[in-house]
Amino acid sequence: MKRNHIVAILVVIAVIGIILAFSIFSGGGTRTEEVVESAIPVDDPIDVTTQYFDDWIAVRQGTTTDETIESLLASPRISDELRAKLTATQNDTPDPVLCQTEIPSRIGAKPLFTEDRSAQVMMLARGLEVKSPFQSVVTLAAVDGQWQMTDIVCSQGDVAPIKDFDFEREGFLLKSVPPPLNPDFWHLVYEENGQMGRTVPLTINAESICVQPNGTESPCDESSFRDATKVFLRADMSEVGATVRRLEF
Repeated sequence: MKRNHIVAILVVIAVIGIILAFSIFSGGGTRTEEVVESAIPVDDPIDVTTQYFDDWIAVRQGTTTDETIESLLASPRISDELRAKLTATQNDTPDPVLCQTEIPSRIGAKPLFTEDRSAQVMMLARGLEVKSPFQSVVTLAAVDGQWQMTDIVCSQGDVAPIKDFDFEREGFLLKSVPPPLNPDFWHLVYEENGQMGRTVPLTINAESICVQPNGTESPCDESSFRDATKVFLRADMSEVGATVRRLEF
């Protein structure tokens, strides 16, 4: 028990040290934030996705000589995993990108969610007399400051996002935090892009569920939280932080 307590204290000290180091070497946090934000795409994920779909439709309709299926499959706008998936299914019916048995004359787009480095868009086929009940749901991720499509799935109807939660991260609980963080809130300290020390304040409400290592679920009780406890957070994000939905210890 004493050894575990010492380990927990050391983890807290290490995490606080990382946060302070980031603050010191970034001139109060400015340089660190600039580095992080430089990797956030400035383009709209809807624009990136719509352009790719418009190009795909034009190729399928034979109305362009600027692009071919081969050039679209080689495009940096899609990930290697998605490229392999589309290469294997490019001749399937329904079309693996458009999720339709006929080629629509145009495409619409509906955002499902957008975060700094991930997004999901539903693409809606337009101008079809006979339309499949399936629509394309495109998942995107930030790669080198650009949006890249990482998956396309055919989803039936106008459904909610495939992603269950806005924010899912593994990290450590911490309340003993230095300024400018607010010590009135518990925080999750987590790793992003290979860098430890990112933080997000947590909001606990009546719907927040905590899951113990033995699988027992119960409403979260902040009084039972301990600094440096390792957890997996599932939460909804807002401008003020993360509203806890599930906190798995």
